[in-house]
Amino acid sequence: MIRLASTPKKGNTPPALKHTLAFIILLLAYPAVAQIPKAAGADPTLAPDASNDVFMRGKNLYDSAQASTDLANRRDYFQRAAEILADYVTSFPNHPNAESAWWYLGNSYYQAGQIDDGKRCFSTLLNRYGKGKWAAAAAYTLAADHYNKAEYAFAAPLFERYAANAAKAEESFRGYYFAGNCYRLLGRDREAVASFKKVIGDPAGMLFAPQSKVALGHLALKTGKPDEALAYFEDVAAAPAAPKVRGEAALQAALTATKLDRADLADRYLSLVLRTPGMEDFRADAQLALMDNLFAKKEYSEVVKVFRDSPVKAVGEKEAARLMIVGRAYMRLKQPGEALALFREVEKLVKPEADLAFHASYYRLLCFFPFEPPLFNRFAAARAEFVGHPLLDLVPERIDQGNRRRRENLQRNQRQCRQREQPPGPSLSARLVPGRGR
Repeated sequence: MIRLASTPKKGNTPPALKHTLAFIILLLAYPAVAQIPKAAGADPTLAPDASNDVFMRGKNLYDSAQASTDLANRRDYFQRAAEILADYVTSFPNHPNAESAWWYLGNSYYQAGQIDDGKRCFSTLLNRYGKGKWAAAAAYTLAADHYNKAEYAFAAPLFERYAANAAKAEESFRGYYFAGNCYRLLGRDREAVASFKKVIGDPAGMLFAPQSKVALGHLALKTGKPDEALAYFEDVAAAPAAPKVRGEAALQAALTATKLDRADLADRYLSLVLRTPGMEDFRADAQLALMDNLFAKKEYSEVVKVFRDSPVKAVGEKEAARLMIVGRAYMRLKQPGEALALFREVEKLVKPEADLAFHASYYRLLCFFPFEPPLFNRFAAARAEFVGHPLLDLVPERIDQGNRRRRENLQRNQRQCRQREQPPGPSLSARLVPGRGR
């Protein structure tokens, strides 16, 4: 059985695809080729058939390899099966079992580690026979191989060929769904939409309908249709789908509702993600979005409550963004000591040149000044100059980058303080910094 490797990371892959593509690989771990088509058995009442005997010898070795639990024996069986089946398709190219023999030969090569030989066999099968259950199995295997190499332009038509020849209806919609994802990754949105709509338009596609609707929601957002996207996301969030699919749909429904100024609806879906088992992968994003919505509504105590009540932690910039918004909420609640610790953590989590580090240093400086955060862009440097604050050296070089005179004033103030050999503003420092001057 061929298993797809992890989804390739491409520089132009949209971030919104990340959770969706992780679920694709989960599904591809159980490909339809695992359900190998049945080869026609020999009728014992018929006269002896030497060609069929050769085929059955190779097929029996293949079956023994599949049943073996010892890796060394397994590979040996596959190699021996390949030798016999290769001789069979050469000697009896027109035998009724030749079509299936090409597939068993190709998969024997694959399982023995001879990937290129296996691909050549599958290509021969497709070119020679074109249609049927064995062509479908070969097309799927080649599509999976191209998909793993991020060769989506080659994978898409092979998934479609698999869909057109699949023995069962549900397997057909598996092919259309994966073809749609390939087209989406290629930016061929019209073809992606057509593939996904084939899936959701037929009851037999119900296994892949939720994922297809989530993908259609993303594509609707991309084309500036948030109402249509919200309908897709809400449909999946309310459906009896896998928790990971519902989790992504609920998160996207919340983010889309926020864009449409439907804050209450957004909060409802974010709360759903935070409390539903199986949606853990989306909780960090949901918590950040919920806190952002509460901050916009000036419900600063609720921002802190969501932060304290949830054990969710993210990593890197996502965690830094989460701590940043809680720190700002603490500042609005007149708790600079709590805010200061969070801003310091933000600076540790991101690179010094990152925007989050830049803003964290601003807010950390503001923790020592008795004025509201909205004023810092305009007055932070002036206030620092006026009071001669001891943390003046921590003002980043990027502060008010377009105002050279203000930076010169800051530097001049520092020089004057050093010339007087007096620490700038000792009484103010003692008053604002806990533990100073006591």
